[in-house]
Amino acid sequence: MVRDVYLSKRIEVTIKLLKTQSPSLSVKEIRIDPHPLTPTYFSDKMPEDISPSLSRKMFELAKKNGHLIAEDDHLKYDPREEVFLQAFASAPDSEIATIVNKRMDEIAEILNVLYATHETTAEKIETLFNFFEKYRE
Repeated sequence: MVRDVYLSKRIEVTIKLLKTQSPSLSVKEIRIDPHPLTPTYFSDKMPEDISPSLSRKMFELAKKNGHLIAEDDHLKYDPREEVFLQAFASAPDSEIATIVNKRMDEIAEILNVLYATHETTAEKIETLFNFFEKYRE
């Protein structure tokens, strides 16, 4: 599912333009799909700051009452929206509140990758390298 409709449309138009202006040019869109939040997602991405037990607490807070993540564990909101990070930053668990307030920008970035808006990610880097390799001179 495309989350950033504006950027998606611009990419579509740019691809058509490139193919029209330079028919010999190879162009490929690589889509990144949303992923579910897992109990160890935060500790997997920020092991120096977030332990697996703290990561599980953060996951449970996000899951609590279905407020931040859906039943399938996908994010309901764009993590850039204040409602998302504020739920963590004002958590009754002081350990969660402390780390989120201290590392809010980094946490927002790793959540953006889950949400799959126009983020830079290494998720499909092998596909990208293969594309470049195929057309290398």
